[in-house]
Amino acid sequence: MTKSNNTPHGFKKINEDKLAVLCDKCNDPIKKVSMESIKETRTNNPRMYFPKYCKECKNEDPYTKKTCFDGAKKISYPPEKHMGSRNKHRRRTYTAYDECKECEGKGRIWVSRSHAKGGSYYKQCEKCQKRYSSHPLRKAKRETEKDLLEKITEKYNSILHTKLSNKGYDPSNKKQIDNNYEEIKEEIGGPLYEKMQEKKEEARKRIQEHFEEATKLFEEHKDRAIIHAKRPKNHFDIIDKPSFEYEQNIPENTEQTKLI
Repeated sequence: MTKSNNTPHGFKKINEDKLAVLCDKCNDPIKKVSMESIKETRTNNPRMYFPKYCKECKNEDPYTKKTCFDGAKKISYPPEKHMGSRNKHRRRTYTAYDECKECEGKGRIWVSRSHAKGGSYYKQCEKCQKRYSSHPLRKAKRETEKDLLEKITEKYNSILHTKLSNKGYDPSNKKQIDNNYEEIKEEIGGPLYEKMQEKKEEARKRIQEHFEEATKLFEEHKDRAIIHAKRPKNHFDIIDKPSFEYEQNIPENTEQTKLI
């Protein structure tokens, strides 16, 4: 978890040291947690490590949590009580498209199995999941994020090696680094790692903002054919903003639309 003055998604600030975990559905507080426990998750999404629903909402009927720009629905189902399920104590969200004939718009498919093989269970509809993940906008987002985060990591490693060398350490000498680990962590590695995590969080935020802009553009033009999405430009400078590019071939002579 990186340093931030903002309260993480799914939490409500109680005071400087305490946060309340909120139910995904009714938004009521579930439990109190310390800021320290949030930081210990060291992730951009600490919400995944805490309960998602209050007792009342946990067992409610299926409901649509979200409808995406391309018509995909995120449907939340209550805990599955049958023998083969891995989700007996938690709700699970499935991705669905209304027109899918495989799952009939439910997002999940029943898999029959004997008790000897572990019992029957539900699984995510592969056709819906493939359609969801292969959308050009989502592919562009994944590629941009992967490239940008790798570049930030490379920059972090380069600075770390330089700082170690300036302090008289040999970055290639593992034994020397291990023997002085605590000192290196406190003086060099720790502060630099926190800075890297902050840069990654900033990058993810920018990418998400531009992805949301791109989805609005898609919704505006979805009645006209959008032929393809071009591979995004790779913005390796972490100060630059990532962008997504699209070409529209219908109607004719439409200028290329570009998000910058």
